[in-house]
Amino acid sequence: MKTTTHVTDRDQIENLLHSYARGVDTGNLESIAELFRHGAICGAEGDTLAAGYDGVLAMYRSVIKIYPECGTPKTQHVVSNLILNVENEHTANSTANYTVMQQLPNGNIECIIAGEYFSRFVKENEQWQFHEHHMRNRITGDLSHHLLIEIDEIIKGSNDGITE
Repeated sequence: MKTTTHVTDRDQIENLLHSYARGVDTGNLESIAELFRHGAICGAEGDTLAAGYDGVLAMYRSVIKIYPECGTPKTQHVVSNLILNVENEHTANSTANYTVMQQLPNGNIECIIAGEYFSRFVKENEQWQFHEHHMRNRITGDLSHHLLIEIDEIIKGSNDGITE
């Protein structure tokens, strides 16, 4: 007997959030850029930090440290506590928590940052996609092994801004 699997709006949106985290963790910055081909990465205050494929790819290449021996940033993102609001058949928004752990050069694994994602989505051609993705850090540890620049350069003076 053949069963049919129905992918819900929630499934599609959860997959977008998890695909974003996986893209960072695997060092596949092109996959992150593809997620934002028609969207933007925004600071917590709403300022656009990067938009579209080329802008998002350039930003992530200038910010995330990729270790040549493994091709990844040696991180593990955990996305949790998703609250999703499908506003209508074409728009939705969500909040979710993120926690990022990283294996440090000494071999230890530490939580380097945790915070919240605030995302807006649009549905076109029956597929949900990112419209805007805001990141607000709540607790910050040692990011020196994760970022190529100081976090203050990314958040542009905001106390609650994008961190990756």
